[in-house]
Amino acid sequence: MRSETDARSTGSHRSAISRLLLLLLVVPTALLFGCTGDAPNLQGVADQFSAPDTWRPMGQNEVSETLCVGPSCDTIVVAWAAREAPTGAEIGALMQAAGWAGAETNDCQVRADVTGPVPFCRGTAEVAGADVELTASGPIVGVDEPYLITLHVSS
Repeated sequence: MRSETDARSTGSHRSAISRLLLLLLVVPTALLFGCTGDAPNLQGVADQFSAPDTWRPMGQNEVSETLCVGPSCDTIVVAWAAREAPTGAEIGALMQAAGWAGAETNDCQVRADVTGPVPFCRGTAEVAGADVELTASGPIVGVDEPYLITLHVSS
């Protein structure tokens, strides 16, 4: 029988795995493509989005820490972890609630044969000259919150 200390250690280990996955996905992009840029409205667009309480924040970079993606060189990334896979309807409704009219989502299907952070759901919109993408990935095996949701706002 496992002790309470073992259970806490396992939960802490799983949380550490979640943080490590975020670092493996976001930080290399920042290191490889990091640059400076003037993106005054990107943070405002990102701030319009409100994630459900069931999504746990994992990290966010501010405009002062922009990531360079393509020729625009300005992207904000916000990430959450979730226990349940979001649906296409949920992704679309969250984007609409942020005031992002015209948001489009794909047919979101979690693949049973996947055991890593593979994207399965994506919503896109254009907001105030910025491209917005909300993506759900997973499931990641062996963690309490196996779904990774990322918001990318880029100019």
